Amino acid sequence: PLARWAFRQVHPDLGMRVARAWSKRSRAGNDQKGADRFVSEEKEWLFLYCREIESRLHHDYYVFGHRHLPLDLAVSGSARYINLGEWFSRRSYAVFDGARLELTAY
Repeated sequence: PLARWAFRQVHPDLGMRVARAWSKRSRAGNDQKGADRFVSEEKEWLFLYCREIESRLHHDYYVFGHRHLPLDLAVSGSARYINLGEWFSRRSYAVFDGARLELTAY
């Protein structure tokens, strides 16, 4: 609550500069840890979770975000694990046309 109150007290232009600087710092720290790199399916815990759920109940798509890494992996024959990535630098997103979900970027 205190941080939100303090943020409201600054001009939006300054607030956005602070937010961008903080975000870059956070991304740089995560990049050093390798958080935004794909290693293997066996090391993607969300993908492994999808496989576990799929073994009990079929879903066409498992859609996640916040990982900052766009991924489209086959969970089983017809199930897909989609991680949306992020819009800021990779500009990735998913489009569902009523029949298919496609990971894309602009």
